[in-house]
Parts: sequence; C-alpha cells; structure tokens
Amino acid sequence: MSVESIMDEARRRHGFRTIAEVARLAESNTIFDVYSTLVATTAMIGRDNVLHPGVIVRADGGDCVLGSGVVLHAGTSIEAVAGGSVVVGDGCVLGPGGVQIRANRGNARIRLGDRVRPVHASVYDHTDGPYDAVYFSASLMLLPDPVAAIAHVIRLLAPGGRLFATQTFYHRRSRFMEWAKPVLRHLTTIEFGKVTYEPEFRAAFAAAGAELVELSIINEARLYSHRLAVAVPAAAPRAA
Repeated sequence: MSVESIMDEARRRHGFRTIAEVARLAESNTIFDVYSTLVATTAMIGRDNVLHPGVIVRADGGDCVLGSGVVLHAGTSIEAVAGGSVVVGDGCVLGPGGVQIRANRGNARIRLGDRVRPVHASVYDHTDGPYDAVYFSASLMLLPDPVAAIAHVIRLLAPGGRLFATQTFYHRRSRFMEWAKPVLRHLTTIEFGKVTYEPEFRAAFAAAGAELVELSIINEARLYSHRLAVAVPAAAPRAA
C-alpha cells in the first residue's frame, strides 16, 4: 500500500476528502498544498477560494458552507460538529494568525457575512480603524490590563461608534470564586480570569476615558448575572 493510500484511508475514517478529491477542488479554487489541506466530504465549497497550507475544514455531524472568493490563511480551522453550523460568506479573509471558528453543539450557528475579516491577533495590533463597533466577548476582564485595552480601542471608534462587551458579574463578593478561578487555570490550562464585580468594571471604563451608557442584564441567576455593556468615548471636559 502506498503512502498516499494510507493517508487517504485516514482521511476517510475522519470524514475528510481524499488527496485526489482535494486536488479536484483545486480545479476551481487555489489550494497551495493538497497534502496538508483537510476538507470535509460534506462541506460545501464555492469557487475562486484560496486555501493556504494547513487549513482544516471539518464537518462531522454538522453543516459547513464556504462561499466564493474566500481566503483561508495557513492554520485556519473551521469546525462544524455535533449539529453545529458554520457559514462563511463571499470574499471573507480568515487570518493570518491561525483563526479558529467552532460550532460544536446543536444550537451553535455561526455566520460570517460577506467580506468579513476575523484575525487572531492582540487587541493592540489593531491601529487602523475607524470602527463603527468594537466587541469584547466575555474577554475584556481576562486581559492583563483592561483599562489600557479599553483606552486603546475607544480611540479607534468612528464618530458615533460604540464599544460593546458581555461580562459575567457576581452580585456579592465571593472569596471562594476569587480563590478558585486562579487555581482552575493551573488545573485545566484554561484562563478563567478574575471574578468581576460591577464597581470595578465601571471604574475600569472611567479610568480609560469611556462612558458606560448601558449595562443591561441578559440573563440572571441567584449569585451572578450575564450583562451587556455599551460604552462611548467620554465627553471632553468643557473649558472654564
């Protein structure tokens, strides 16, 4: 049995196209390395896409649709499994930086509109703009310096732009959770951040020169609540 046959057998077992089948995709798309590119047999792929080496498009029990004119940089991973769904619109650019998109449960639906460009990068790598909106998805208080991050992105907003953040707040001080979250990081290698309380959250925005205009509850439990924060640049002080 040839090396290619062994590779193809492994691909079939895991629901990926064979090397020859990936090569056939290259008739209407640009695929730089058919050996390192893994594309699910059930994934729907458009035309004129560019797939760099090391791209993985997985659809194991899920739905994955890739539009046309999409660029997937090296290391990009798209995963739609266990009933999840991922749709990537036309002209999107994923990466560089090893972008990962995962819909791995039945109610997970991820859709990128046309010409979207997600990147895996530090918030401080974004220096262009202006942006109509910036969103921190439960990640703001995980950062080493939330005040610096807020101050950085608030300056990149277009006139009328807003900063959005979702965050979990504990209603009362919890010494146990303050102890447990750092411990869990060492046990699981997952960064859970610090316990967040509303006064500290508000203080971070004020120190960064941002004004919180909304802090609404998305859902609430006895000990904590998930909230949506909306902020704008603070008004400049009036001259005396």
